[in-house]
Amino acid sequence: MHRIVRERLEEVLPATLESAKLQDVANHLRECAECRRELSDMRQCRELVRVLRPPEDVGPRPGFYGRLLDVIDSQRPSPWSIFFDRHFARPLVYAALTGLVLMGTYLVSNERIVEAPSIAGASPEIIMATPASQEPAGSAPATDANEQRASDRDRILVQLATYSQ
Repeated sequence: MHRIVRERLEEVLPATLESAKLQDVANHLRECAECRRELSDMRQCRELVRVLRPPEDVGPRPGFYGRLLDVIDSQRPSPWSIFFDRHFARPLVYAALTGLVLMGTYLVSNERIVEAPSIAGASPEIIMATPASQEPAGSAPATDANEQRASDRDRILVQLATYSQ
């Protein structure tokens, strides 16, 4: 297509070339068979596109967007579903186990051994809290467990009787 037709193509396609402004283009089209053929092909394409155009505006039916939002909301994952995602859950489990091992190691390494209190100079509460099977430190081993308990009870009774504020 020659330049004279190409520059004014938007005016030439819908027009019938009878206006005074388009006389030079009409004269060129009478002489040039190639430009006439290309212009004819373009007009046929324009008519085909017009035939394919729907008769009315195409759009979604009423309520489409509301139904779409309902479907999206029903498929939205729960905030808790991230814990079941293998890319997140596995490192979380490893971190929790590592923390548990570290805390256990700390507690075991800092454990203090508590010795039984000696009865000599101990308060009655401490003597009463000491289990009967545990022999208090600093006391002579009793030959009989019943004698030991009786001795402890006597000491408690003496301390309670002599207690003053």
